[in-house]
Amino acid sequence: MTTAHETQKERAVETHSDQANLFDERYRDFGRDPYSSSFLYSRHCLDRFLDRLLPAPPTGQRLLDVGCGTGYHLAWARARGFAVTGVDGSAEMLERAARLNPGIELRKADVESLPFEDGSFDAVVCIEVLRYLPDSQRCIGEMARVLRPGGACFVTAAPLFNVSGYPLINVSRPPSRSATWCGCASSSTPRCACDASSGGPASGGRASTGCTWVPSTGSSGWPLASCPRSSGHGSRSTAASWIGRSCATSPGCFWFMPSASPEAPRPLPAAAPWTRGVFTLSLDFELIWGTLDLFGPQAFRRVCEIERQLVIDRLLSLLEEMELSATWCILGHLFLDSCRREGGVAHAEIHRPRHAWVQGDWFAQDPCRDERSDPSFYGRSLVEKIRACRAPQEIGSHSFSHVIFGDSGCSPETAESELKACVRVAKDMGIAPTSFAFPRNRVGHLDLLPRHGFRCYRGPGRWYERSATPGALERLAHLADVLGALRPPVVLPERAGQGLWNIPGSMIYFPMHGLRRHIPVSLRVRRARRGLAAAVEHRKVFHLWFHPTNLADEPERMFAGLREIFGEVSRLRRTGQLEVLTMGQLAARAEAA
Repeated sequence: MTTAHETQKERAVETHSDQANLFDERYRDFGRDPYSSSFLYSRHCLDRFLDRLLPAPPTGQRLLDVGCGTGYHLAWARARGFAVTGVDGSAEMLERAARLNPGIELRKADVESLPFEDGSFDAVVCIEVLRYLPDSQRCIGEMARVLRPGGACFVTAAPLFNVSGYPLINVSRPPSRSATWCGCASSSTPRCACDASSGGPASGGRASTGCTWVPSTGSSGWPLASCPRSSGHGSRSTAASWIGRSCATSPGCFWFMPSASPEAPRPLPAAAPWTRGVFTLSLDFELIWGTLDLFGPQAFRRVCEIERQLVIDRLLSLLEEMELSATWCILGHLFLDSCRREGGVAHAEIHRPRHAWVQGDWFAQDPCRDERSDPSFYGRSLVEKIRACRAPQEIGSHSFSHVIFGDSGCSPETAESELKACVRVAKDMGIAPTSFAFPRNRVGHLDLLPRHGFRCYRGPGRWYERSATPGALERLAHLADVLGALRPPVVLPERAGQGLWNIPGSMIYFPMHGLRRHIPVSLRVRRARRGLAAAVEHRKVFHLWFHPTNLADEPERMFAGLREIFGEVSRLRRTGQLEVLTMGQLAARAEAA
């Protein structure tokens, strides 16, 4: 006779079998834009946690993915160097996992009865499985059993009342039991021995002997302080995402800690030897191309002329004076001194985007002449000036023609052609760019960047910068930050894939254009100073960015503010509290760590 326990598990397997194609499609979308949905962003955050918890292992270490689904995390672990094994109850899921990971060991099995010997694996991951189980302790006990002493375990499940729409889990338990467990399970007793009902941290209890808390941040932003062995620690009863590690001192023992709900956390940065604060400056240099698709060639022609005639020279002079290096992410078309239509087609090598707001051919407004005739469209002479700056400048890329990578109208073929073109024109000048800034800061097609030599990109920093179409809430949040001169975030490089690093922006030095001209420059400067102070205090990166065009409106006031900021950078550097690194230098240091 089938019990209610078995019926619930069978239904979970059937549901996932029916959704195998859906999960496959979702993970294919992941490489294009991890911020496009709550599901993909949750996986993006989980990857950052995994990067921190499970660094590249010594050769031969074994990893088990319990409930491996379509095999995405198995592929991640293989790329890190693990010998991987996957377990799932759905044959349809395993079929897709085998396609993605040919030749690996895959087992169709019950996650509450894993078909492996005790201590078989150096690491175990279990992503969003426990919430489907009638009694998650059985699965936890099995993971503890097959994990070797000193191994690492990473487990997540949605909170009991998750606003993102996940169904309720373990509804038959009282709320205190929906929390995570911190516990030791001896090899002879494969169970979690320190849950809420036995004085675990969910009820303000103590960690079992041999168990250790890891410092991190909970879903509410509360610090979870280090709590060695018997020190007490409280946690939220509704948090249910966990990280764990088996204790070398107690066979079979592993602990769990609340991390963050899928939509809340910032990704954990990779560890790196940051012995002091860092200032990074990145510049999106695009001339008329940055607004061409929205406003045509005339609306911003005047500020582009000021940018060419005044801003670039003056900015380079200020960087030389302060001895500051910046990362110039330059649009590929600006590397050209001329171009021509061939057979009536401009830049036939570019696969045209299909942005909904663009009518006609993407290059319809490209004059296809030369820098002297149309200086707003070309910038080779300006690129040469940047290269000649006495303070060395890094030259990165901003795509070839300002296609919006994070928009659905930018296909993989379009992104690929843009990257090929911008790398080619840079190579013609003897430049090999490794840093990338996405047009309009819309991240997409991350999987293509490393193929073309890029090692880092600037991702959005604040939550309101991630929206594809910022609304009133996002604009008000940004305005509140500015008017309150609130401290901008300080960051660390975040691994975004094999050999690729995200260096999030901290603050934009926004222009005095339109209504923003009424916001005093002093507020911009005050925010930047607070960001620099936080970078020094926390030994992190304050990443300032802007378009040189931003300085074209009210240039005297804007340059005066920038001089104040750069002066503070120079002062902190002289006193040994701060160093100045380009995006490329940050990525290189993070990769070497």
